Amino acid sequence: MGNFFKKIPGFGQYLKKEELRADDKKMRDFIVDRIRLRKENLLMKLKNENSFETVKKIDNIIKKLDMLEGKLQYASYVYKPLFSDEKYDEAD
Repeated sequence: MGNFFKKIPGFGQYLKKEELRADDKKMRDFIVDRIRLRKENLLMKLKNENSFETVKKIDNIIKKLDMLEGKLQYASYVYKPLFSDEKYDEAD
C-alpha cells in the first residue's frame, strides 16, 4: 500500500518527511532515556557522598542533564530531524 501512495505526486515526499519525524522522535526518546539513567546513577552517588564539593558538582551536573532532557523531550518534531544530515525546505 505504501508504494501506491508514493506514486501520488507530492505524497511520496510527504511520507518521507513523516518517516523522518518518527525517526527523530525515536532518537530523542532514546537519548532522553539514557539521560534519565545517568541522572539516576548520579542520584545514587549523591546519597552516598559526604563531601560538600562533590555533592555540589554532582548537583550541577544533574541540573544540566535536566535542562538537556527538557530541551530534547519538548522540542518540536519538525520535518528536518534534529539528528539528520538531509536538508529539507519546509516550503516543500
